[in-house]
Amino acid sequence: MEPRGSHIGTAILLHGLGDDEQYWSTFVKMLQNLFDGIRWLALRAPERKVWGETCNAWFQYYTDRSGDAEREDDINEDHLIELRLALHDLIRVEAQ
Repeated sequence: MEPRGSHIGTAILLHGLGDDEQYWSTFVKMLQNLFDGIRWLALRAPERKVWGETCNAWFQYYTDRSGDAEREDDINEDHLIELRLALHDLIRVEAQ
């Protein structure tokens, strides 16, 4: 969503596993009324196979350690690097 008034900043929003950019719609509509000048970019993760099902995911998961606060899941780190590079590119464009 484009800013109301002069663009002074950008918020980049990433949804959780299995969601899409619509996750943020109510949040953005509410905050858009409070913050003029903010561009809201709600991004959609690509579709990937995660635990045997296709869903929107920023990276592929190799493990499911749900509920284990001591250990993080193993993920496809190449996907994580791709996401990082894409976000850096987006931030550079928005900063111009």
